[in-house]
Amino acid sequence: MRKHLPWVGLFVFALLTAGTACRQNMKPFPLVETGGRVITPPAGVHPFYKKYINAGGVIIVSSEKVPDAALAAARETVLFLLSKRPDLQAAMVENHPRISIMALSETASDRPEFGPESDGEWGLGQMPGDPASLVSERGVCYPGNPEYRANFLVHEFVHMIHNLALPAVEPGAVDKIYAAYCAAVERGEFKAPLNEPPGGRTPLQAYGDDEYFTTAVNAWYDLDESWPGPWMDVRKGEEGPRSGTRAELERRDPVVVAIIRRYFPDRGGAALTGCARGMSRIAYTKYGEGGPEIWVMNADGSGSRRLGPGSGPSWSPDGSKIAFAKTVDGNSDIYFMDAADGANVTRLTTHPSEDHGPAWSPDGSMIAFNSDRSGSDQIWRTNVEAGSWGYNLTQLSWDTPHNRVNNFISWSPDGLWIAFEADRDRDDPEIYLANAVDGTNQKRLTFTRALDEVPSWSPDGRRILFSSDTHDDPQSGTYDIYIMDADGSNPKRLTVTPGAASYPCMSPDGKHIVYTYSLRNEDEAEIWIMNADGSGQRRLLKGGSTPRFSPF
Repeated sequence: MRKHLPWVGLFVFALLTAGTACRQNMKPFPLVETGGRVITPPAGVHPFYKKYINAGGVIIVSSEKVPDAALAAARETVLFLLSKRPDLQAAMVENHPRISIMALSETASDRPEFGPESDGEWGLGQMPGDPASLVSERGVCYPGNPEYRANFLVHEFVHMIHNLALPAVEPGAVDKIYAAYCAAVERGEFKAPLNEPPGGRTPLQAYGDDEYFTTAVNAWYDLDESWPGPWMDVRKGEEGPRSGTRAELERRDPVVVAIIRRYFPDRGGAALTGCARGMSRIAYTKYGEGGPEIWVMNADGSGSRRLGPGSGPSWSPDGSKIAFAKTVDGNSDIYFMDAADGANVTRLTTHPSEDHGPAWSPDGSMIAFNSDRSGSDQIWRTNVEAGSWGYNLTQLSWDTPHNRVNNFISWSPDGLWIAFEADRDRDDPEIYLANAVDGTNQKRLTFTRALDEVPSWSPDGRRILFSSDTHDDPQSGTYDIYIMDADGSNPKRLTVTPGAASYPCMSPDGKHIVYTYSLRNEDEAEIWIMNADGSGQRRLLKGGSTPRFSPF
């Protein structure tokens, strides 16, 4: 049986995770309830910290430089990882845990807990008498994080569970993890740490089991991150071996898999959806014998899986939900469901009209959609949750002469505008903008004698993609993808095809565009992808349409 020296493990772990630390200001922070809101810290929190959120007794703090979205995402991840075992959460809270999120421009030595001699580019772990962890913002998976590289939040927090909660709840589990680590090293499947502390300790008597376990949990959630600390120097851009995937973990170590199953939720759920590095996803509509269905695939075209019936998918800004239209008993309404597995289907609209084309607001609080409930196809928006004000259903476009169609909505990244398609003066749709709050200040962006359709904002909000046949005979059925500045200027043609290219969507990093492509005499549409400048066009999938990139 392994002899437990918890404080030693905590000390060397701080050395392990890419840094060293000189600790100070170790007094526990006061615990106040926040729900999902980021608040100003209560009295008793060090004045360096300007943001505070409570994750079931785990305090998460940061300076004003860290986006609220990072703290909110960290809270969801912590609650998720503790959700299977309330006893682990209770044991954790007994230790007054906290997580400090470090902005991209900050260093470890900026924090009040860490002295001027501290370093640590990605994170630092707990020290004796101070169960606090430090995680870089680039190690937190949240929507729109351009610097996300690896889920070090999961990495660090699994260490906290291992060192603070498991010994109190079930000490035997710690011994089993240590035994599994020893066996993995002996099999040559895991590299023991190199920078062991002095005193004659061998790798199998040290702290490698901490790293082995947190690496296994990363693999369990298919995060496939680099092994940290002693195997690489992140300051030199070095990466260690990959943790691998769940399938690989199940093949190589069923013992540690059994331990993880006992203490951790089975799937990543909303908190970890889309957080695998380099694994942006694409939701799309697939038409089968039973009608349209929502499917999701990886950005490289692999891993397609069905979520459920529906059409016109739209991701929530945190990537956890997908909104869609679904026809039941001959009537189409707006629904949303979990993006991970299609579970928890929720009906949002209930009206005898036809509701289609949902578009989620950037803050996640509203969904815009088109509906003929006023007598013609107009744009509406509704709150996702009723709250004290109800759903606040609001009409954003109105009937005008020849105003038969207003649809294909795209919300600007700053939440101020919606772009949409409307045929207001002839039978040729044009692209318009409108104030997303009340539909006022409408602006026409395209002025062609062509069909300009299906607008979609770029992630930086500077440009708008759309489909048009302005280059050809309107009766030809030939459409291509165009891009223009957000004010309608500088339109540029990106594709030159003999068919119809439409429904464009740009990847969250702005590097790729996915779109629907079909030939006039072909029954089955295809999903294609290209570089943002129109080069590198290739087919991802046959039998799909209306593709939409996940937000990260």
